[in-house]
Amino acid sequence: MPTHMDSRAKNRELAVRFERWLVLQRYSPVTREMYTRTVREYVKFLDARQVTRSNHLDVQEFLAQQAARGILPRTVLYKLYSVRIFFDFLSLGGLINWTPPRMVQMRSVRRHVPHVLTQQEVRRVFRAARTTHERALVEVFYGTGCRTDEVRTMLIEDIDYVRRRIKVRGKVGTRYVLFSPRVERALRAYVGERREGYVFVEQKPLQSYRPNACGELPGTWKCRWKRYDSKGRVAGIENAGVRSSQGMDYQKAWAYFVKVARRNEAQRPIGSRPLAHATIQKAVQRVGLRAGVRINPRNFRHTYATHLLDNGADLRTVQELMGHTSIVSTQLYTHVSKQVVQRAYDRFYPGRTLAKKNGGGRRGESE
Repeated sequence: MPTHMDSRAKNRELAVRFERWLVLQRYSPVTREMYTRTVREYVKFLDARQVTRSNHLDVQEFLAQQAARGILPRTVLYKLYSVRIFFDFLSLGGLINWTPPRMVQMRSVRRHVPHVLTQQEVRRVFRAARTTHERALVEVFYGTGCRTDEVRTMLIEDIDYVRRRIKVRGKVGTRYVLFSPRVERALRAYVGERREGYVFVEQKPLQSYRPNACGELPGTWKCRWKRYDSKGRVAGIENAGVRSSQGMDYQKAWAYFVKVARRNEAQRPIGSRPLAHATIQKAVQRVGLRAGVRINPRNFRHTYATHLLDNGADLRTVQELMGHTSIVSTQLYTHVSKQVVQRAYDRFYPGRTLAKKNGGGRRGESE
């Protein structure tokens, strides 16, 4: 009979194996993070019970506790999906004979109507961008309709300026997105002379070198700095010193340490690592605050699709540009686009044929 410690350790091991399996199945980083976080929460909820012996009542109680914390119904539904995928993984591995979460059903959640910016608000956001980084970020989000994960992993070498398209990777795998001359100008201004690496990079200042006086003798200095590998990861800490006999003041010591550090990969390669989701989120929100517009990256995607429909694009074209696997997802934007609804009404409203037959109707008579 396994002890409580054995059960907890086994559950954690299964959660880790599940995470590796998600990578093998090529789930997107965002989806992997959501699934694994939920599974860790479920394992913690089970405490000393073996996850392979849990049943649908355990799943129901777990979801009930999540809902009691004030989590939105849609988020609770996503957590149910996550647990289902986890138990499917256990079933495929032959550890269980049935999948308890498949016995749990929730009421369907109504899809909310997304917030969409007006053309005037978009112009205000563009004017509020202060740096080439901010300008390129908002231009790419609005001009391509990309998901956040597609923008953060966008590579310079995948930009085709001739055909005006970019190969991106994200939720639906690899796809091509188109961009306008306006987006091209913003990208060229931001990327500059860089020819490879991630398009959007950290805006942190370069590592500084500060000589520190040490010892009792004047003119004795020490300095330390981080050393990075080719992938931009910290590979170690370097130290150097100057003896008082060398007769260096602060400025000479600083110049000496800078010269030494440059030989030791002291600066992280630009574009070696993608930006974090939170970094992109904050950058977009910061521009929106200046413009007086409450916005996040997903609002740009909704706005992109809605404005396409407003300008006459058909649903199938919008589906392709958005990277939707199902046109049902694209149809959501027909409820948002007021201009599309207005054009359809003007073309097909019930009294239209009567007005034609009666010569347009008599003055003062309603149709």
